[in-house]
Amino acid sequence: MTIRPIRELGDPVLRTPSDEVTAFDDWLAALVRDLLDTVDHPGRAGVAAAQIGVNVRAFAYNIDGVIGHMVNPVIVERSEEIQDGDEGCLSVPGIWAPTVRAMHCVAEGSMSTASPCGWRARGSWPGASSTRSTTSTGRCSSTGSPATRARPRCAHCATADGSARGGHPAIPRPDACH
Repeated sequence: MTIRPIRELGDPVLRTPSDEVTAFDDWLAALVRDLLDTVDHPGRAGVAAAQIGVNVRAFAYNIDGVIGHMVNPVIVERSEEIQDGDEGCLSVPGIWAPTVRAMHCVAEGSMSTASPCGWRARGSWPGASSTRSTTSTGRCSSTGSPATRARPRCAHCATADGSARGGHPAIPRPDACH
């Protein structure tokens, strides 16, 4: 079991664009095991690879005791209905802020074995957005999974095609960045 330390605001890895995963190999399987071990900790709903120092598009989630992962996630559907609440971020400890998110989203991606997978979730998404680009402390309205209902995130921006961005967990709406 390897629980990796969470990188915090100021670490350059959180501001570096994450690469798409192209090789579904032993290295990726080991990374996913580390992500799963790291997210399986009280109070954590999602951990992106960048948050443990690896800039690839992968994350693990822990929602209501269900632990899993996704590689190269893409948001394919977002509800118009929204919800809001205070959120924080593992990479920005101690700071919580009001955040507006879509009530539901659907994401598609792969498992570490390259098998396709999908996720329909309520709430915000703690990991998908952290898988594409960089972390910022700005605030965006976002969409996603149930993860950030219980857990925090940094603000990110989704690309116009709906694919996820960010240095760690969250999926904001592309039209709602500040």
